[in-house]
Amino acid sequence: PWHRTAVTLHGSVRYFATSQTDDVWVSVDAGRNWRVALTGAQDDWFRALTTDGDRHFLIGDYNAYRSDDRGQTLVVLPRPPGPPYRTSTVVWLGDDLYMGNTVGGAFRSTDAGATWEDVSDGSWEAVTGFARVGDQVLVATDRGVFAGSSQRRTGFRWLPRALLSRPVEA
Repeated sequence: PWHRTAVTLHGSVRYFATSQTDDVWVSVDAGRNWRVALTGAQDDWFRALTTDGDRHFLIGDYNAYRSDDRGQTLVVLPRPPGPPYRTSTVVWLGDDLYMGNTVGGAFRSTDAGATWEDVSDGSWEAVTGFARVGDQVLVATDRGVFAGSSQRRTGFRWLPRALLSRPVEA
């Protein structure tokens, strides 16, 4: 049987994965024409995606995928940390990618998804979203909303107290 997920980006780019052939299909014209963008992908479900101009980043159950040309080509990357099936959100914030999941916290990539660092603070587990406000990154978690920032000398740090101290659901 065909298992599939269709995802719409920028109104015209769509991705589709199938477990029957382990292919990822792409349409750049709102679904009128489809072509195989990647074979042997081993994913039949996309858990999260984000875009930033021509850059697209998708997370499947087993792999991550990046396109730097608005879906024309896809590159397979190692899946970000955390258990499969648990990715809840991924977002480009400036030049960094942030990924959260429901049982493993928050991760940041400064190299377009090639490597990841754990930026969880240890007091929360489930992450439902990220946003940027000025130079701060906000994370919505099972323990509330927290703000953090990246400093050159000290690395990434979360402020010690929640801005909102109740769980935030997606």
